[in-house]
Amino acid sequence: MSLDLGFHFGLGFGRARTYHALDTFTDPNDTQLVAHISDVGNINWQSGSTTWTIQSNAASNNPGVTGSNLVDAAASVFTAGTYSWVAQGTNTIANDANSLKITYGNNANGAKLLLSDAADLTTDLIPGVVYDLTFDAKVGAGDSVQVQIVRSAGNNPRITITETDFTSKTIRFVASHATADAILMRNMGAGEDIWLDNIVLKEVTLNQLFASDDLGITQGIFDIDLTLSSIGGLVVALDSESSPDNFIRIAYDNTGGVAQIEVWKVVAGTYTKLILEPATYSAGATLRVELTKSGSDLLVDATYNGNTIGTQQTISDVGIVGNARHGIMSVDTSNSLDNFKVNP
Repeated sequence: MSLDLGFHFGLGFGRARTYHALDTFTDPNDTQLVAHISDVGNINWQSGSTTWTIQSNAASNNPGVTGSNLVDAAASVFTAGTYSWVAQGTNTIANDANSLKITYGNNANGAKLLLSDAADLTTDLIPGVVYDLTFDAKVGAGDSVQVQIVRSAGNNPRITITETDFTSKTIRFVASHATADAILMRNMGAGEDIWLDNIVLKEVTLNQLFASDDLGITQGIFDIDLTLSSIGGLVVALDSESSPDNFIRIAYDNTGGVAQIEVWKVVAGTYTKLILEPATYSAGATLRVELTKSGSDLLVDATYNGNTIGTQQTISDVGIVGNARHGIMSVDTSNSLDNFKVNP
């Protein structure tokens, strides 16, 4: 689906650098890419839907979710009992009018639910996939409790609950393990209670995460400036905008705890983590990926804010190395992406 993101190829006359492509996201009414390379022609940003827009001269995305709730039906709404939740320390848990009530005893982590088929899910998680967790929550008067996703590797996305009436909350996260990621409280203190209800876990719709174009090149330098509260970055060597099955995703994760860069490759729908490295966040800093052909392989180098991230990766998968579609990714509207640049 073509998107209205106002993406322009830069002619580069009088500039120190001539860009193969440059988008400053200032014109939401211009749908065309104006090419200075004759064999590229006029093309558009493309995605699996119309979730991408321009907000305040930056690209913004509001991808939806797909599939059924991965939380067992009864456990989602606490029909009876507390299911697979486990109180931490001397904390207590109880079914309170078909919601889960967690009461502090001596442990700031409240209670824990493993996100696995063996616990309360209908299936195990797929590491690398972006998930959307929604739930209703409330706390006692004057209380402030965090709900977080504790990942087996990487940072822990979290949200603070201060409302005394049930309020819908959302956490989006990248699964790091099939069975070891979990929901866990944080910063509970003496006298505090938190209630949870209507827990829903779904995959974020994959083809809506990306906005991309077939740029006619299989190597080059790709830049995007990021101002993030969650997860956003670049997607390169993508096979399809509508049915993505092979690609490299390079994302900054600023959802909580230690901010980090994660690089995943996806081959025939199978995710493999290539890099996970902490990186100090700086609003508006540039995430860069350089693709270099080496024989039949593709070499991948990543930097953030001028600092090298991880080590050079060698991609040999035929489903990736010949792909000429590249672009940007974001998991929700809290992120702003600007100044997409390509230098072949």
